[in-house]
Amino acid sequence: MESKAGAFKRCDTQKGTNILVKLVLAAVFGFCGFVFFGLMGLAIGAVFGYMILKVLLEVNNKKDNECMLEDFVSIYETIMIKTEAGIFLTDSLKTCYKSVENKRLKKELYHLMMEITAQNNVTEALSKFQLKFKNVHINELCSVIRQGYETGSVTNAIANVTKHLSDIQKAVELRCNQKLDNNITKVQMVILLSIMVVVIYGMIMSMSDFNIF
Repeated sequence: MESKAGAFKRCDTQKGTNILVKLVLAAVFGFCGFVFFGLMGLAIGAVFGYMILKVLLEVNNKKDNECMLEDFVSIYETIMIKTEAGIFLTDSLKTCYKSVENKRLKKELYHLMMEITAQNNVTEALSKFQLKFKNVHINELCSVIRQGYETGSVTNAIANVTKHLSDIQKAVELRCNQKLDNNITKVQMVILLSIMVVVIYGMIMSMSDFNIF
């Protein structure tokens, strides 16, 4: 059975790998910068190469987190229904797994279930599951499952799930509103640009009629 220290060791190994990749990218971009722009290009290229992996990972993680919001609503609804039916929180994960659409979350939920089944250590499995994400909703989900497992308090678990579900629904609604606002802004910009093009074209044609050009 792998200890909690083992999970953190793997996390440290991943961090070490990321640092190595950053250094390689810094060397590559630094070399390219030096070839084209000299020492200044070397410095800029090295900094850019070292930072680009972090930026890409953060962008990808943010995108995944946004895609997972609706899945979290589904997960908490499932947990509420199963808990009220007398089914233990960890057993509800099987139904949660089937309802999740995000591929990354679905994959890690499957691994979580396998860890719990193979090792019968919920706390250990949740710790490893939590380390694979940088997501506040994952942390909350793990806290709810851990609380239900350690205290056996179904009532508290349902209360926590209800609160988290409400927070997530608000986050989903906010994201939908932001998307709608962005789409409206894009449409307005297109209309504005179209009007500007028509006005400029009309002005040019008028000036041509008066032989200004």
